[in-house]
Amino acid sequence: MVASQIEQSQQPPLSSRQRRELQAARKAMGEAAAVRAFAPGRATARWSTGASWVVGGFSVAFVAAFVFLHVILVPGALVFFVLFDAVKPRRGVAVTATGIAELKLSTLSGRPSSVLATTSHAALHQPVHHANGRTVVRVGGEDVSLRDRDLGLLQRAIPAAPPQFLEPQPGAVPTQVPPRPDTHADVASLPRWREPTVLWILAHVGIGFGLFIAIVAVSNVVGAAFGRNTNETSAEATASLWLIFAGVMAGWMLFVYRRAAFRTRMWLLGAFAGGALLLACVVNVLYSPPVAH
Repeated sequence: MVASQIEQSQQPPLSSRQRRELQAARKAMGEAAAVRAFAPGRATARWSTGASWVVGGFSVAFVAAFVFLHVILVPGALVFFVLFDAVKPRRGVAVTATGIAELKLSTLSGRPSSVLATTSHAALHQPVHHANGRTVVRVGGEDVSLRDRDLGLLQRAIPAAPPQFLEPQPGAVPTQVPPRPDTHADVASLPRWREPTVLWILAHVGIGFGLFIAIVAVSNVVGAAFGRNTNETSAEATASLWLIFAGVMAGWMLFVYRRAAFRTRMWLLGAFAGGALLLACVVNVLYSPPVAH
């Protein structure tokens, strides 16, 4: 739902939730900001420190539960929701008398809690991307996705006429557009397979599991080359097996969701997957008995 209030307009009355959101935005920015309209949205997808903590925390809990309790933890809806919110956090855009502001929204209540960045009204008239009924606008160094009707309400809340974009004068230095958060990335926007939706995350978990099986198979071949019977590997190798699984999964997720150049993402995948393969080979050699002749 959109929370918007436009002074001296013919907008319909706000619901109780809209009024609470608007009051929260005014409280976060202060009464002096004179917030005229507010709309919630989400920042464009990117891997964040919070997402790394979610994946790392669950991986540690998974390994600990399996090793000490002999149970397998399955990530539930809450884990996926927290991960989604970390990769694509909730944001709010508020229109004031002097410009617009990007606000951080609470994960639990969805209400504005603090101001992240401010910019001029012109940002609402300079969309970065538009698709599927949503428009991306840039506020400071972050792109925020808004529904088209929400963007229209924010634009109508601007107290002055839409900004005029003047032609550059001869010899004048052109105005630099604030860089995107993924300026160094190899693509301007994420392709569909790198979007942090529930279905794609589940698909990538499956791909990571497939890579894990492939690495185990390769390590068995290496173990056999060293004269080891990998079908009778000691149970003491179980803990290392789950460390290998966590390394492969972390490498693949970083390759998919890390907002970096393709080469950097490949280095991360190679480091994690290569380390997992090396560990798997060492474990097979150390914990598998020699082949009986």
